[in-house]
Amino acid sequence: MGDIGRIDADGYLYLSDRHQDVIKSGAFKISSLEVEAALHEHHGVAEAAVVGVPHPVLGSAVAAVLVPRPGTDPTGLSLAALRGFLADRLADYQLPSRVLLVDELPRNPGGKVLKRQLTSQFDN
Repeated sequence: MGDIGRIDADGYLYLSDRHQDVIKSGAFKISSLEVEAALHEHHGVAEAAVVGVPHPVLGSAVAAVLVPRPGTDPTGLSLAALRGFLADRLADYQLPSRVLLVDELPRNPGGKVLKRQLTSQFDN
């Protein structure tokens, strides 16, 4: 199904991403799940989805779509604030270059986030 994972010494399988969700930015392959996990550590983030958006030089760049926790000051979720928060958690090339705040993430009837719909929100 396109899942990416590893098997540990005890034989347990750990899924780390889906092949279709890996962002290819320049020479790097960026795990969207790794960036999402780091974003979920922020106290103001209720939900996060990370997608690749077109970039004229790199091919794709990292973009974050966030659902803020109720009562969160949106300035704490600005691009500059998030990049500062993530600087100790992720490599520079993994940091989002764009951030979009939404009320809810689009989902299919099974609850899976529809990342293609999110990507299209960055077309303009």
